[in-house]
Parts: sequence; C-alpha cells; structure tokens
Amino acid sequence: MIHVSRAVILSVMLVALLTGVADAWDRGHAERFATLPPGTAHPEGLAVDHAGNLWAADFDVSKSSGPGDVIAFRPDGALLRHLSVSGSSNLLLGLDFHPATGALLNGADGLIIDDHDNLWVCANQSDEIVVVDPTGKAIAKLGDFDGVNQRGEPIGLLFPASLVRSGDHLYVTNLSLDLKAAIGRPAIDGPWAAQVTRHTIARLPFRIPEVREPND
Repeated sequence: MIHVSRAVILSVMLVALLTGVADAWDRGHAERFATLPPGTAHPEGLAVDHAGNLWAADFDVSKSSGPGDVIAFRPDGALLRHLSVSGSSNLLLGLDFHPATGALLNGADGLIIDDHDNLWVCANQSDEIVVVDPTGKAIAKLGDFDGVNQRGEPIGLLFPASLVRSGDHLYVTNLSLDLKAAIGRPAIDGPWAAQVTRHTIARLPFRIPEVREPND
C-alpha cells in the first residue's frame, strides 16, 4: 500500500479550507530548474546543502520496490550526483540535512515559514503554492500549470509536493503523481500527470507578489 506524505495530506486539507478565496493573484512565473535523470521519477523531498546544491528524493510509484533515489543538482541546475539508497523503499518522502552532522534525513515536511511568520505550503491539488498569514488568511498564490511540453515535462507546477528556499528563489518539486493510477483516487490533473515522462523541479522568485484587483 502506498503512503502519501504528511505534507501532501496537509496541503489537500489547506486547499479545502481556502475554497472560495478570490483568485485575482499575481502568480509569478514557475520555470523549470532541473530535470531528473533517466530511471528516477516523482520527486517529493527537497533540501539545500551549505554550498547551495539542491537535493531531491523520489517517490517513484512506477517501481515495485527499492532502492529509492536521491539526486543532487548544482545551483545552475546541472546534475551533480545520483545516489541509490541501499536498503530503502522506492517511496522516499521529505528530505533534510541533520543540523549537526550534515547527514541526509528522510521524512521532513516540505513547509516554509518566512521572517513574517507566513506559512508557504504546496497546494498540490490546485498546482500552486499558497502563502498564508499568521491569522490563517491566504495572501498569495504562486505558480500555475500550463500543460506538458513535447519532451514530456510539466510546464509550471503539476502536483507540487515539497519546497525549499535558497537565496532569492523558491524551489518546488513537481511530484506529477497520477493518484488514480497510484492509489485509485482520481484527481483533476491526473490525465496530465499520466502524460509526464520526464520529471522536474521548478523555481520561482521568493517574494509575495502584489494582489491585483478582480478587474485588473
């Protein structure tokens, strides 16, 4: 049985609570930062090391067993390292570095709290990042989904699952998971996710854009 991460569950709950919020947002632009190498799929966990390299763990539902994969990218998006984690499941979740030893840890949630106590969270069912202020009000929505390109990569955000900040940018994993195929639960973007053959990590500016009026 496939277990969905706590970050994914929390994201679904948050989207449900935010139903009805005005959609007049400047969503910014989610660009492709990196593409996972062949043999890896469905990036879920994400972490940044002291050198600014980005590390991603995959939640590869296309495999029946482990080992799972951890992939590292340089700050310019070039592939740095591909590790097969011996003895692990193929369904790796969150990823972080131990503050004392620097060792990679599995199981960390993909949430960010900024200097103003705003919560940044992946809203995977609506393919966006939602920013919520300390009162619980959604004050920004970032990113959008614009289909799958001819290379089989999602354009923008498709089932975003984890996010980290590095410098002036926000990095987001495109889990691109077809829930109906994985756990029998249909999703609006399932048909799009089923078309993805090359999985990606997206990048956005780490800032809260101004809210536009509905008629702008």
